[in-house]
Amino acid sequence: MKSPLRPPFDRYPADLRPLLAPEPLGNAGGASGARLWRFGTINGLLVARLWPEGRSRAEVQAIHNTVRLARPLGFLAVPFNGLDGLSAQEIDGRIWEVAPWMPGEADLSASPSRSRVVAAFGALARVHNLWGPGGPTTFSPGLALRSREIEALPRDLNAWGLAVGRSPQDELASLALRWIGAARALGPKLGPRMRELASLPVRIQPVLRDARPDHFLFTGDRVTGLVDFGAMGLDAVSADLTRLVSEWGGVRGALAGEALAAYESQRPLDPAERRLIGAFDQTTGLLAGGRWIRWHFVEARTFDDPLAVVNGLRRALAKLLELDPHP
Repeated sequence: MKSPLRPPFDRYPADLRPLLAPEPLGNAGGASGARLWRFGTINGLLVARLWPEGRSRAEVQAIHNTVRLARPLGFLAVPFNGLDGLSAQEIDGRIWEVAPWMPGEADLSASPSRSRVVAAFGALARVHNLWGPGGPTTFSPGLALRSREIEALPRDLNAWGLAVGRSPQDELASLALRWIGAARALGPKLGPRMRELASLPVRIQPVLRDARPDHFLFTGDRVTGLVDFGAMGLDAVSADLTRLVSEWGGVRGALAGEALAAYESQRPLDPAERRLIGAFDQTTGLLAGGRWIRWHFVEARTFDDPLAVVNGLRRALAKLLELDPHP
């Protein structure tokens, strides 16, 4: 029998070790497979994170090194170094980190205030500025991957439909089948355009690749925390902008324009980056539901939030119908 997971506090200086038993937080609502523990120290609240299986120490340390470049901003959860001088600690093939517990709360409301939206997009621009100097110009890896996923969609939809058909025919199955029908109609319309845009030269740099509103913490209208860098990789900044606009439900119309204006007041976008925002938005609408269907109906993943799958499918279906109201 495996012993229970225990964060490696003995690998850190005494002032980073817990005063009392750490509080397990599960995956804190995320879908990555990471696990979190919150604990108090003489230096305040910290959080220990166990990275998902399959991540190497070198890979996680490289992410930490990039995050550290934006330390001067003061609102990033920059991991602490252990006694060996590294912030990524490996035990039994799994990677751990310890970082500050950042103040503030995420704003997940359906109608976020203009001031908070402007603050979040301005903060994202400042992060990108510190991560981005000297990046190469090439194609977007994320958009190229999504283009290939769209090409494989007919085959995947058939497999997912069979998996859904074998499950209990409840509200979740009904949502999944509606999404599959809408995706089957939209895929052929988007495929050729995505192949073209996936080869468009654009500036590439480290980005979050998971810039969800859950990860931006506010105290009042000020961003006081940016957390969770587990998906970080190289891509166009358009990937982060699209994710934050599309997942923050109330950021539509004029407010979306103000959000991008707030970003550009700190980091102007070039024409290619602007074009890819629309491309990422369309592919997100087409592919997001498939991930939820695969995770639930094929891989049988479980989530701490019992409504994660149904809410994810509802959002994905709404986005598809927004792109194509008459599939």
